[in-house]
Amino acid sequence: MTDKLTVSGSITGTPAYMSREQAAGLHTDARSDVYSLGATAYFLLVGRPPFVRETIMLTLTAHITDAPPPLGAGVPEDVASVVLRCLAKEPADRFADVQQLEAALAACGCAAEWGECDAAAWWAAYRDAIA
Repeated sequence: MTDKLTVSGSITGTPAYMSREQAAGLHTDARSDVYSLGATAYFLLVGRPPFVRETIMLTLTAHITDAPPPLGAGVPEDVASVVLRCLAKEPADRFADVQQLEAALAACGCAAEWGECDAAAWWAAYRDAIA
């Protein structure tokens, strides 16, 4: 006997990071993953997901209808632009795939300021706080 983990027509995922089309139960593709990566980047830069609402349904509705709040003054404008493009409501307005996203991030002015050693040091300093 095989147990089904996913039911046809159901919505699966973490509501705080779901794309508009995933939240609405529509067809998803690589651009949906780009949206979710953008929502994760938003969280990493701001400290909260782009949409924080009282219920799951309100959160999903926000992904479908609301514009994400600005990332804030501490985020470089070119980085904010990349993240907000990831969070575009229309899939066609997002990066087509993660390769395009990677190229856009690499073109940001601060890209050369952050490397593997910086990331390891950041995780060492904040790992316990995040957990």
